[in-house]
Amino acid sequence: MLVELFLRLIEWFFLWFLIWGGAYGLEKIGIDYFKRYYFVSAYFLAVSIGLMFIFYNDLFPLVNFSLAIIPFILIPVTFIINVLAYAVIRRLPRPIKFLDKYSKVAFIKHDYRFLASKSFEILYQQILIALLAIWLYDLGLPLYQIVILFAIIFGLGHVYLLIDQGKFFGLFFTIASILSSVVFPVLILKVEYGFVYSYVIHWLFYIISGIYFWTKYGRQERMSSHIIPLPFTVGVKKKEF
Repeated sequence: MLVELFLRLIEWFFLWFLIWGGAYGLEKIGIDYFKRYYFVSAYFLAVSIGLMFIFYNDLFPLVNFSLAIIPFILIPVTFIINVLAYAVIRRLPRPIKFLDKYSKVAFIKHDYRFLASKSFEILYQQILIALLAIWLYDLGLPLYQIVILFAIIFGLGHVYLLIDQGKFFGLFFTIASILSSVVFPVLILKVEYGFVYSYVIHWLFYIISGIYFWTKYGRQERMSSHIIPLPFTVGVKKKEF
């Protein structure tokens, strides 16, 4: 079992780094989430379709053909909520200093082009997350061990963000990835159409977090800009006659 587990993990890591390597290569030639968002979207969509085709037999058990309309209604509804949230947020005070300080953090910018790119990136991520959960489950690992492995893999996998995006968001994403390790495997393996709910939760994480940071720091910057300094005379010696 240990040998099979090791081989499965090697295969999964190979896919993860190969696909992210392709995305990194696109970014290096100027194709990013904003300037060439349609290419990024097409890349992750093609990758997602490829993964579903190659690993069809592994992923097929996730699809239950019973009548379940609500899970699939949630996806377009979530996207509509995203668009509406962006429309509202962009009307609020812009946290200019905060955005400048964390310019590498894409989701806090609330650029509509990010919605397209990120939607397909999350799809690809959820497919690989589901694939890993299924492989580990098929090897006979109990759910709690799968959760622990997820927490280790994705927790360590986000540590590099401490350098790339700063300590604040590095820790933010690392902690969030560890917490998601408890949610995603349980949904995918134990809930009917759980992978759909995982996708929705994954997206809502960015929306809720983006709203929080934009409103909090936008309000702080607006308040600080309206502070009128008082004419204190501290440090001024009184004139003696």
